[in-house]
Amino acid sequence: MWLVRLIVSKLPRFAKVLEQVLCEQRVSQIREHAITFMLECLRHELVALNAHLALPDLRANLMLLQPNGNLRMVYTSGDYSLAEKQLEWREGIGCCGMAWARKEPTVTDIEDTERLPPPYKEVVQHVQSVLSVPLRRRTTGEWIGVLNVDALKPLEQSCLGEPEMRDAVVRYALGIELLL
Repeated sequence: MWLVRLIVSKLPRFAKVLEQVLCEQRVSQIREHAITFMLECLRHELVALNAHLALPDLRANLMLLQPNGNLRMVYTSGDYSLAEKQLEWREGIGCCGMAWARKEPTVTDIEDTERLPPPYKEVVQHVQSVLSVPLRRRTTGEWIGVLNVDALKPLEQSCLGEPEMRDAVVRYALGIELLL
């Protein structure tokens, strides 16, 4: 600690850079907590809207665009396996990839999951319905990711295609966009 004090006292620019780095790290931590909290709140709200669902039946995640052009989970709420978290989705593949390609909310069911190519099908074979909403950075309009809600129940029971459920997910997507 004494070394940091010495450097800061001798190099005022270093002190400003150090302060900026520490501030950016804290902002990043706050963003992570806020997004994870919003995903958790979204799940609770959707369960409250649908008597056929229990919290363990429903999961939510935020995928962000990676440098290679694929989408990967960065924030999650619910029980996701390591393989699910590490899987990168290409444009047009799965509900998230279709929402990304179309730039509009998209719903899929178990038939769509069964038609996925390997390795996607093996990793998400237990998912029976999904609602995906693409996200954009508010300041630039740039598309940056996809908010996904997936259910371990069929679409008829999850009701993810119903307007009330879709509206709730879109509302949370707009809130999350403000944090990115």
